[in-house]
Amino acid sequence: MSMLLKSNRISSKDRIVNKRTAMFLIGMLCFAIEHTSAQNVGIGIETPSKRLTVNGSILLDATNKNIGTLDSAALLFGTGGEMGIVGRQNGGWNDLMFFTGAQQRLRIGTNGSVMVNVPSNILYPDQFVVNGKSSLDILNVNTSAEINKLKIDSSIEMENLFRVNNVSYTVKIGENLPNAVGKLQVNGGLTLGNGDARFLERVAIGGIGTFVDHALSVHGDSYLTGNVNMNAVNPIIQLKQNYENKGFLQLSDDNIRIGTNSGNTSGNFVIRNNGADRVTVDASGNMDVQGALTVNNGKAVLYNSGGAAQLKYYTQTATFSANLPGHGMSGELSISFAPGTFTVKPKVFAGDIVATGGTVGELFRVQLVLYGATTTGCKARLINTSPNPVNYSITWNIICIGE
Repeated sequence: MSMLLKSNRISSKDRIVNKRTAMFLIGMLCFAIEHTSAQNVGIGIETPSKRLTVNGSILLDATNKNIGTLDSAALLFGTGGEMGIVGRQNGGWNDLMFFTGAQQRLRIGTNGSVMVNVPSNILYPDQFVVNGKSSLDILNVNTSAEINKLKIDSSIEMENLFRVNNVSYTVKIGENLPNAVGKLQVNGGLTLGNGDARFLERVAIGGIGTFVDHALSVHGDSYLTGNVNMNAVNPIIQLKQNYENKGFLQLSDDNIRIGTNSGNTSGNFVIRNNGADRVTVDASGNMDVQGALTVNNGKAVLYNSGGAAQLKYYTQTATFSANLPGHGMSGELSISFAPGTFTVKPKVFAGDIVATGGTVGELFRVQLVLYGATTTGCKARLINTSPNPVNYSITWNIICIGE
């Protein structure tokens, strides 16, 4: 058997009930409940399904200090109903929601996810979602696998729980961070130890400039205390100004190339030391050298106006005996050059006399004639232009210029 307690409207003058009468009615109700414990009691319902079934709300009043209501959908506190716990169906799922100030603050979804300040029309698949700032003193995540951990400080470890699904969301650590691109922004320093930091695409360091098509983009100065190694096919260090190629350093096969780019038609290649320009090569290939120049171990360089090969200046001495009658001529003589000096027959000249021996006749009437030059030597004859005999030993400088 069930009991039905109905509430009827009565006038205000009938609401004054003697305290003893009220206590008597409460006692009778308790007696009826005690002796019908095997039955259900319903308030506002004729067929109660539970031991106590209430059709409507229950008013809770703690001495007029914290008035609240309890009904089938919510437990509310305060006469305005702006704070409480609500369990209701929303968008096809049943959630448990906690309200303060008429605003949803905490929601537990049917999939087990806990959402803080998340709109009620969104259900996230993640286990914990916070919309707004969060402060954590200690967060421990216990797991048997010690991998893939994000450690914020010595007391906070997150494993496989920290991610951003929405492309417009960014994880920020620290304050006063700009609205720059990227999923993670850190202000205050980031230290990675005991392992590698690997980025699958591109990295920019410094500034908020846009990425360029390089794996590493640095905006600002760089300071390195170690070596820089480049391993590539014909690697190049490209120097730009306002994103325009100006100069480069490149390994081309086994050769090192350094200079200005082809589009830099007005730039010079300059070598400096001690704060001054020492060697300047302009865009036409003209070279200007400030200071002494030592070439070929001090043997210098001759300009070749007739070809592109380097000219060589070569000298040696040749000594002959001039025992000739008046207007006489010697037999054919020869002069040999140092092997490997020339690859093309040189131009050969008789120079000054550097040594003599003898006293017969006029020395300076004796001439040395050179002819028949090859890469290894030339032929010579002595001619006495005087009508009188001569007898001298004469040493001449022989001068050769060639490739």
